[in-house]
Amino acid sequence: MYCLIASANPVVARSIQSWLKKKGVLSSVVMKGADAARTVLEKKMFDVIFLDISLMDLTGIEVGHLIRSEDCVNQNSKIVLFGAIMDDADKFISDGLECYLQSSLIKSNLETMLTTWTSDPTLPEPSS
Repeated sequence: MYCLIASANPVVARSIQSWLKKKGVLSSVVMKGADAARTVLEKKMFDVIFLDISLMDLTGIEVGHLIRSEDCVNQNSKIVLFGAIMDDADKFISDGLECYLQSSLIKSNLETMLTTWTSDPTLPEPSS
């Protein structure tokens, strides 16, 4: 399994990356929305894409919609939007983003999400 973490907050990004690494999941980190868009629209395949709603240049919401609307290798990747409390979370989930996590609850929900998604036969098992 390979993940992209796009967060404007380097502490949050490194925290998620460190947790994923302990679970045997490889990941890359970008800090700006434009970098996230460029990365996911290129040929590199990600199983799960974590998008901070407060990314600079493009928000995580905009990057998520771009991924779903473009013909790219990541069009079917799982997309997790995260950030402060957001009133429209349900709307974005109905638009094709897998879930929304409040920043303070990311770690407590990662285990459940990864367990669910790694049981998906279309995703590779995490490496040990």
